[in-house]
Amino acid sequence: KKKERRRIVLRLLSKLGDDAEPAAAAVIEVLDDTDEGIRYEAVRILERIAPAESKERLGKLLSDPSERIREAAQNAIAAIEKRTASEKS
Repeated sequence: KKKERRRIVLRLLSKLGDDAEPAAAAVIEVLDDTDEGIRYEAVRILERIAPAESKERLGKLLSDPSERIREAAQNAIAAIEKRTASEKS
């Protein structure tokens, strides 16, 4: 039941897009979930909304047992770096 609630919340946040940015810290906490699907949804959300400070936490997922999570984390880090670079210019 708890996992289903997490999934629902993550789906709702994904629909908010940039408006979900205030929830980034809570989404980062979900990266430790044992459920691969929940971790994947969290990473995909962070790809769009995460602050630069979350790169370190996402970097830990580059050694996740799931290839899907590793790839998603790599994409999220690249997106954050791109966003950060464009904000500086």
